Amino acid sequence: MFVVFHFYPCRDSEPVRLLALQFIGRLLVGLPSEKKGSKFFNISVGKFKSLPEGHKKIRLHMQPIFSVISDRLFKFPQTDLLCATLLDVLLGGASPKQVLQKHNQSDSQRSSKYNSQFFLPQILCLIFRFLSGCMDATARIKIIGDIIDLLESNPLNIEALMENGWNTWLEASVKLDVLKNYNEKSRIQKETEIDEQNFIRNLYSLVLCHYVHSVKGGWQQLEETVNFLLTQCDQGGISYQSFLRDIYEDLIQRLIELSTEENIFVSQPCRDNMLYLLKLVDEMLISEIDHKLPVYYLKLLPASLFSFMVLFWLQIR
Repeated sequence: MFVVFHFYPCRDSEPVRLLALQFIGRLLVGLPSEKKGSKFFNISVGKFKSLPEGHKKIRLHMQPIFSVISDRLFKFPQTDLLCATLLDVLLGGASPKQVLQKHNQSDSQRSSKYNSQFFLPQILCLIFRFLSGCMDATARIKIIGDIIDLLESNPLNIEALMENGWNTWLEASVKLDVLKNYNEKSRIQKETEIDEQNFIRNLYSLVLCHYVHSVKGGWQQLEETVNFLLTQCDQGGISYQSFLRDIYEDLIQRLIELSTEENIFVSQPCRDNMLYLLKLVDEMLISEIDHKLPVYYLKLLPASLFSFMVLFWLQIR
């Protein structure tokens, strides 16, 4: 099945490789674990739904396939055509623009061929590998922006990302120079760098907000993400500590905005997840102030963090 990736080493043969990628994508979408009606999550009650054992085995069997595809594809130069094809495979033959256009149309049309579901979410790992190796800041911003738009269009896409590509996203994002040099005062940042940082922060906060707000046990995904970033800090990446602090602020700001529409702090699963978020914020602040006096502690609290803490405790009383 992968012979076309192996025997066409020159760039002139890229159209053949990309057609092969699309063909393999169509074949993989047809496997039982990806058939329509096989849903991994129950969004209506905001609870995680365990995958049947058979589906887990099929997904495990597919992992070596994507590993081989990735190794073969990225032996060649990364091009815009490759990026477009990866998104095409992810969305079942549609572009992000087509998916979003269909999403904005009437409900009767949303069930058409081009919907906002990820047909092959495992391809996200390849997209994020492409992202980490992309040298064009504008192209990286475009990729992240498309992913954000797709996630905002359908909560199922967020959970498919977490299930199939979140670890790869974490690893890819911390390799980007804009995070390695995050908030370095000695550097004058270009506008594209600031834009890229904002897009990365938006993706993090969008996904984590969904898990805190809507998913039972969503604190676990938050914890794993925070632990990953703290590991980067321990390895000498001071900039990641500033980045984590901004992620907390973005996440809390999203939750505050949601709370203006309904009292989310007293309902499950949000309440338990929020308590864990407060614990993480408290640990961060204590670590940063090195156990200074409580008055000084409050002075260091960003406005959004302090407002969130007050609002949360008032609503759960």
